[in-house]
Amino acid sequence: MDLDDLPRFEKIHVSHIRSVDGDTFAFYKDDQEYRLRLLMVDTPESVKQGLSVQPYGKEASEFTEEQLVNNNVYLVFDEGEPIDNYGRFLAYVYVGENSLQEQLLEKGLGVVRYVNTGGDSFVEEFLAAQKIAQDQNLG
Repeated sequence: MDLDDLPRFEKIHVSHIRSVDGDTFAFYKDDQEYRLRLLMVDTPESVKQGLSVQPYGKEASEFTEEQLVNNNVYLVFDEGEPIDNYGRFLAYVYVGENSLQEQLLEKGLGVVRYVNTGGDSFVEEFLAAQKIAQDQNLG
């Protein structure tokens, strides 16, 4: 993976990734750590300095961590800016064929947020997943 010229809408296999919390990760390339943030999904805080753990924060973080144990993890970059103002890569995360974003939303462990042009290709799918949780009063 060339981090200076990221392919768009292609699944990029990541062999070493670790969860920081429900929506933030670290991945490694050539022994260098890079931060990654889920596109369009925000989960409750579980480790933010100066902030108490928010309701469902630990559940979201634990769910994400369980998913990432699988070695079948892929990143997909949208057409917009691949790095945010904090230097984190912005991507969709897939575990096998399953979107981690959609799974978090369907379980009520996250909300659709930070929708920006160029990084919003799956907004309709994410809103539909979020509605499933809302209809079932989850999260």
